[in-house]
Amino acid sequence: MQAFESPRGYQVVRQVSGSDLQARFAEIVGPRQVRSDPSSLAAYGIDATVGYRGYPALAVFPTTAAAAASALALAGSLGLAVTARGGGTSLAAGATPLDGSIVICTELIDQPLAVDPDALSVRCGAGVKTAQIDAAAAEFDLFLAPDPGARAISVIGGNVATNAGGALGLAYGVIRHHVLGLEYATVNGDIHRVRRGGADEGMVDLLIGSEGTLGLITAVDLALLPAPPCRHSLVARCVDAAAAARATIALLERGFLPARIEFMDDVAVRAVQAARDRGLDLSVGAYLLIEFVGRGSRPQRQVEAALQALQGTGGIDAEKVAGQRERSYWEARHAITSSLARVRPGKIGEDICLPRTRLPDAVDRIKQIAAELDLPIALFGHIGDGTLHPNVLYDPLDEDQRARAAAALGRIAETSIELGGVLSGEHGLGRVKRDHLEAAFDADTLAVFQRLRDAADPGAVLNRPLQWVGR
Repeated sequence: MQAFESPRGYQVVRQVSGSDLQARFAEIVGPRQVRSDPSSLAAYGIDATVGYRGYPALAVFPTTAAAAASALALAGSLGLAVTARGGGTSLAAGATPLDGSIVICTELIDQPLAVDPDALSVRCGAGVKTAQIDAAAAEFDLFLAPDPGARAISVIGGNVATNAGGALGLAYGVIRHHVLGLEYATVNGDIHRVRRGGADEGMVDLLIGSEGTLGLITAVDLALLPAPPCRHSLVARCVDAAAAARATIALLERGFLPARIEFMDDVAVRAVQAARDRGLDLSVGAYLLIEFVGRGSRPQRQVEAALQALQGTGGIDAEKVAGQRERSYWEARHAITSSLARVRPGKIGEDICLPRTRLPDAVDRIKQIAAELDLPIALFGHIGDGTLHPNVLYDPLDEDQRARAAAALGRIAETSIELGGVLSGEHGLGRVKRDHLEAAFDADTLAVFQRLRDAADPGAVLNRPLQWVGR
């Protein structure tokens, strides 16, 4: 018997030798779907979060729900911790495994992908990429409203496990509002199917956003919507981030409901412009990008009315944009994350969500944190629904910068809680925010969390680093 100590003090016990362990899982999923070579384990020991790494014993790739359930049951019977992994796009270290644990990756559970245009729905395996759902729905002039930034590589099981959202959350909500039903595997090897409207509807909402701690999602039924035929945008140049927040509040208080209101501050703008010349004005304190969608002339009329409304807001210069200029602005917004390495080689992205009326205070405080800790913090996000993505930029090889970056993350989390916000708008809590749970939730709520997890996973097998340990 061999034991591995994880960074947080958990002990993962391997009851069989490495080769025997691999053979046991290979019997379930096939020998080609179990990897133990160093390069594979290095790749599946990280996700998209800088600064977090684990060293799993094996990476296992089931192609069916039945195989996933059997692999999960085997791990549980051997006392092995399991990390559930989708596309590995977590920005909160949600898919970073414990040392010596088993990574069960659902990326090959990519069937079915079946659109029902009459029911305005789609059924898909957990490993289907979000962009593949978009493409399949588009053949019927339909679309999936939640649009996470990593949709080209993120998978739907991970989207559901973190309750992902995206830029369209203002008008359409997050993934929770579009899930019709789920299939999931439990640690005892059972497969359950739960649906909205059924006696087990409560399990649907418990699993959404549970980050793999209650079960392994293997399939999802989703609602689709008719694709809007017309889109019109406007761009607002703001003197600073707080002015952008105030303009957002002003628009929404006057009854406007754009499909999306996106935001990027001066740090984000400089990074994007350094990566590629997109014609952005480096003297601008922040940009707002606002899009209205619909049929006929309504979106265009809404843009014109919004322009009139913004003229009375201080520190704002707004204009309609169309064609290539419009595309360039939206491309710039989507290019922020990949451009931030131009500022510093490392980044840790926060994901706070606040009442919109507190957004001006929040952005001012985050700017103050950046100044006091002498670290650049790029601010951007889905400001229309209150979601901000402060990205703390630092050099991972510089010990002092690492310490200041950690301090910045803690202070940003505290700021959100103090202003009535939450720790995560769409990325999940993961390992990154685990230490802030006691500040975000009272003891009774944490006790309820623990009882739910104990009931679903008595042996604490699933995504153990993400579980609240209040035992």
